[in-house]
Formats: sequence, structure tokens, C-alpha cells
Amino acid sequence: MSAMKNITDSWMEQIDVQSRINDAAHWKDEWISVYERRDSYIEHFLGFLLPVSSQREAKTMTDPSWGRDFDYSGGQIAKVRLRHTNYLGLRFRRFWGLEFGLCNYHLIDNGVTKKIARREIHERDTGTSDKILVRREAVLTFIQGTKQVLLWCVRSQRYSERKPNELGLELSTERFRQECYCYDFERMNLNGSQKAERPRMATMTQVFGKGIVRLI
Repeated sequence: MSAMKNITDSWMEQIDVQSRINDAAHWKDEWISVYERRDSYIEHFLGFLLPVSSQREAKTMTDPSWGRDFDYSGGQIAKVRLRHTNYLGLRFRRFWGLEFGLCNYHLIDNGVTKKIARREIHERDTGTSDKILVRREAVLTFIQGTKQVLLWCVRSQRYSERKPNELGLELSTERFRQECYCYDFERMNLNGSQKAERPRMATMTQVFGKGIVRLI
């Protein structure tokens, strides 16, 4: 990708999302996002951390799809369901013996209460966002204790009213695959049902795939 991109092109090229797939710096904070969803007229984003069996590590990187990876998980960290108060997976909650209250999960150790997970939901006129944050050390201990590896699974779609040639984009589908990630990046004209949902939009780009996250 050319370094000479304007801000709009960089956003539509999804350079930030692509770099996040293989950049460990995104996972070094005390609190890490195990689930993140954003929906607006210009964007649909879904990203989450999914633990899978260590034996699946190499095989899962042969294809960008993550639908079957749920079958090989020893317990999801985030599990968001409509009309359910709990938003963490049962095995993760039991692993830590978590208690729920005031939209947060807590661990009580020797009489001391420690917050382990929190959820941030925002609804605005421009769109909605939903993010679940868990302490990094809790995620690391869980995957080590269950002998799993972490996948960051992502589907990111961004839309523009400008046509691809106006953005300097060439219509294409590219696959990027290395030992630690596999994802597709698509640039396309908007049509069909997607055009019906966003009639003003002319162009969509999409990142779809996954990468292995190392928490050390």
C-alpha cells in the first residue's frame, strides 16, 4: 500500500484494522477489548477474541472464516445474547468464580473486591457501539489454564458516498496470509441489498478474517 494516502483513503483502506490483526501493541493494555461492535450509516464493525484449542492453531490459519472455530473453543470469553444480563461465557465466569453486579463482573479474594470485566454501551443519533473490556491478566491466565490460543476475529465494513475511482481505489479482493493471520480485504461497488440499506453509499471496503493474539 502506498504511504501517500489522504485521510479518507486511509480510512477506507482500513489500514488501522489491518494493522491491528498482526500488531501485538494493541493487546498490551491492562484492559483489553474481548468484544467490540459498532454500527452506523458509514460503518459496521465486529471484533472479538475467541479462545480455541492449541492443536487448532496452525489449521485455523488456512482459511479466513471463523465460523467453525466456535466448535473448537473451550469456552468463549464474551458471549453477547439478547435479553440476557450475563455477557461473559459460562466457563470463563466459573474459571474465575466471578460475581455480577452494576453491569460489571467482580472477583472477591480475601475480602477484597476486584473488577474483572466491564461493558460500555453507547447509543447516539449517528450510531451505536458496544464494547466488553476484561483485565488482560484474567484473559491470559484463562487461556493458559485451559491450554488454548486466542484468535482475534474481525468483520469490518466501511462505506463511502464517493465512487471507487474518486477514492483512488481499485476494485479487488486480496488475501493476506501468514503463519499468524489470514484475512481478505475487498474493495467493491455497493449494490443489491446493501445498496438498499444505504442508498446514498457507492463504495464499500471489507476486512474479514482473523489473527492469533499472543499475550505474554
